[in-house]
Amino acid sequence: MLIRFGTSNFRSFKEYQEISLVASSLDEDKGYLLNVNSDKFKHKLLPVIGLYGANASGKSNFLKALGFMINVILYSHTKGDVAGGVPSQPFLLDPSYKEQSSTFDCDVIIDDIRYHYGFSLNKKEIIEEWLYDYPNGKKRILFHRNINESQVYYFGDNIKGNKQRIKELTRDNSLFISVAARENHAQILPIYKYFNDNLIFAQPEDKDKFRSDDTINYFEQDSLKEKIKDFLKFADTGVNDFKVKTMKITEESRQQTIAFAKA
Repeated sequence: MLIRFGTSNFRSFKEYQEISLVASSLDEDKGYLLNVNSDKFKHKLLPVIGLYGANASGKSNFLKALGFMINVILYSHTKGDVAGGVPSQPFLLDPSYKEQSSTFDCDVIIDDIRYHYGFSLNKKEIIEEWLYDYPNGKKRILFHRNINESQVYYFGDNIKGNKQRIKELTRDNSLFISVAARENHAQILPIYKYFNDNLIFAQPEDKDKFRSDDTINYFEQDSLKEKIKDFLKFADTGVNDFKVKTMKITEESRQQTIAFAKA
């Protein structure tokens, strides 16, 4: 589960901004809130949030920041330019920020454990990268990478595996977590998979990338199908099950669908 996400020096965001899914402590009906299956995290989370603001106030850019973070995690090692460079998008209205680093970080809960992960980068390289966990409600460092330190990589006592090999394979413009996942690191792979499998990110301009076949494949996944069924039951829709059926859409049926949507 995503707890919070923050960013700075990205597109229209100059200073650090964050969005949190932690529910407030207001006295009201909280039946819709998500209970975290962990006795180490005492807060409840919001199942959905909305971003409101005037046109050009930064709503889309904040979502793009989250999408950018996910893409760097998933593809910096496999699709990054071996010759160097990072496709960063710094705040441009202040010339001094053009060469400064951009930061992205988040807190998530995976298998009942809270993780804090983030990184900073500029157009040339990854400046800093860090990963902490809270297995007993207390912060532990798994690794910290900072090119401005005499010892660039620091590994905590609780991270196992062949860290040195992964460090040697990590380019200046790729994330350690991306390489570790490719090397099937037992502790880091579930975190990488969380961003790959759970944070499905789509924007209006991406609509052509999501074909009907992709939608069908999502609905036919057993784990996702069960979640959808549970949601439909929870929403009291009267629907207990569903199945996927493909059919050819005629012009007549398409017009009927449009008319129904406008009604």
